[in-house]
Amino acid sequence: MLAFLAGISMQAQEADSLALSGAVQDSAEAVEGPRQPSPELVKMLRDGNKAFKEQRYQDALRNFSAATELDSTSFPAQYDRALVLGYLERYQEAAQVLGNLAGREEVQEMQDQFQYDLATAELGAGQYGQAVQLYREYLLNHPQDREAKENYAYAKLKLKEQQDQNKDQNKDQNKDQQDQNNKDQQDQNQDQNQDQNQDQNQDRNDNRQNQQPQGGQQPQLSPQAAQQMLQAMQAQEKKTQDKVKKAKAEKMARKQKQKTKNW
Repeated sequence: MLAFLAGISMQAQEADSLALSGAVQDSAEAVEGPRQPSPELVKMLRDGNKAFKEQRYQDALRNFSAATELDSTSFPAQYDRALVLGYLERYQEAAQVLGNLAGREEVQEMQDQFQYDLATAELGAGQYGQAVQLYREYLLNHPQDREAKENYAYAKLKLKEQQDQNKDQNKDQNKDQQDQNNKDQQDQNQDQNQDQNQDQNQDRNDNRQNQQPQGGQQPQLSPQAAQQMLQAMQAQEKKTQDKVKKAKAEKMARKQKQKTKNW
């Protein structure tokens, strides 16, 4: 069985991937309890371990995956599959498989090793908070483990970077939201002012219209009233003409009288 996941030294350097290292033992011998594995399962586990030793990791993964399909309860098959996934840098899958094994009885007998392996898988998957916690708990029992210390320090560094990045993103998002809120408020105030101006103009127009005949039309007269108005206008005109004629006649009479006197 693959012994454990172990990260390469990461102190003061960026690593694109974590490496797996450890002793490999026959998984079939690790199966404990009254229920013995089937010969087919034993062969798959042995073939998987052989492929792993020869660094044929894809072949090892195929054998361990086939073993888990044959017997989904096989702890060695599940555990070996998770570790090979780690070698293939499929850390998120490795962490998921190991996480599903966390409650198994077999884990209690290898708690420290399991904790280290899960921490390294979480670190590779970018789950820095979980990795920091798991490495911290592991180092309480193994304070002299150099690789664990280096991985722990690296996980803390990445966690801080992640937290700082999240703070910056939240700050930018809050600023963008505030700017948008201010713009929305300005647009709302502008719309309200425009509506108020339109209402005031409409009121003034309504007042002007109320002071004028509806539709701008003159009142309609009946034919009889129109005739009477026409006769009145003619009578007024005749009266005006008579006044003018009388004034002219009087003026001529005065001139004639003045002329006679001079003679």
